[in-house]
Amino acid sequence: MPTTLLLVFLVPIVAAVVASKVSAKAADKCGTIAFALLLVLCTVPPFLISVFCQASQKLKPIPDGIKSWRRWAVYTSSCLCWRLLWTLCSPWVRIHREGLEDFRSNFGASGKPAVLIGNHMSFADTLLGVPSFSVRHAWRARMMVSHHLLKIPALGKIIEAMDHYPVKFTKSDDVNSMEVDKVAMAETQRGFEAHVLQKGGFGVWYPEGRMNPGPDYEKVCMFRAGGFGMCCREDMEIWCLAQSGMAYFWSRYHTVGGRPSDLGVKIFKLCDSSKALVAQAGGDEKAQTIFLANLAQQKIQAGVDELVAAGHAGPPAWAPKEGASRPLLQA
Repeated sequence: MPTTLLLVFLVPIVAAVVASKVSAKAADKCGTIAFALLLVLCTVPPFLISVFCQASQKLKPIPDGIKSWRRWAVYTSSCLCWRLLWTLCSPWVRIHREGLEDFRSNFGASGKPAVLIGNHMSFADTLLGVPSFSVRHAWRARMMVSHHLLKIPALGKIIEAMDHYPVKFTKSDDVNSMEVDKVAMAETQRGFEAHVLQKGGFGVWYPEGRMNPGPDYEKVCMFRAGGFGMCCREDMEIWCLAQSGMAYFWSRYHTVGGRPSDLGVKIFKLCDSSKALVAQAGGDEKAQTIFLANLAQQKIQAGVDELVAAGHAGPPAWAPKEGASRPLLQA
C-alpha cells in the first residue's frame, strides 16, 4: 500500500518533469494532468474532515464563535495538505516568495485586529493563500468569498466548513458586473466585521470584488472601498498580498491549472495603525475608505510590478513567448 501511494504521487511528477525537457506543449499537458491528480489527492483529507465536522455540528451544535475544534481541524488539514500540494508540484511550478516568514511571525502580533487583502487572479489563490498562514493562526481567518464557490465539488464543502462569508452577485454570468444583493451583502459585512472586531479573528478579502477578467492580468483592478469601512472606524493592522503569474497557471477561463509556471508572491504590512494612516486623508469616513482603498491598490500594484520585473510573470524561462497566454483547457 505505501509503495502504491508513493507511485501515485511520483509518476505524475516525473512525467511532468520529463515532458518539460521534450516539448513545451507536452509539458503543459502533463503539468495540468499531474496537478489535477495531486490536487484531488491533497484535497480529499480536508474534504472528508469537512464532511465529518459538518455532520457532527448537526448532531451537537456549537454556538458561533472563534473557538471551534471543527474549524481548527478543517483549516489545519487544508493548510498542511495544500502545502504538500505545492511541494509536490515544485519541480514544474516555481514559487518565489517574499515576506512570508515575517507574515507568519508577526501577523496580528500587536494584539490589534488584523486583516489581509490581495489581488485576485486565479482559482488557485485560495490554495496558495491558506498555506501562507502559520498553522497556529490559519483557523482564525475568515474570508468573504463569491457565493458560486459553494457549488464547486469538494471545495464548496470545505468553504462551508471553514465558515467563510459568501457574497451573492446578482449577475454571476457577467464577469464585468459587480452588482450584489445589497440586503445579503449588508448581513455578510456585519458578520465579517463582528468576526474581526469582536471575536478575535482575522479578516481576509479581495477588494477587487471579483477575479481579474484579463487580458492584462498583471494590472490590479480598482479596489472597492466599502470593505475598508471597519479599518477607518477601528484601529488595526493591514497586510497586503501581491501575486503574479497566477492567471497563467490557472485563470478563470481554464478548467484546471497546472502548466509549468514561475509564480511570485509578496506579503507586506501596509500599516501598523489604520487610524493613523487614514488620519492623513482627513474628511469623513467615505473619503477615508476611498483613500485607503486607493493606497492599498497602488501598493499591491507596485508589488506585482516588482515580481513581474524579476521574471515571475507566469511563463518559465524556457517557455515560448508565442501563445503563452492561451487557455489550456476551456471551461
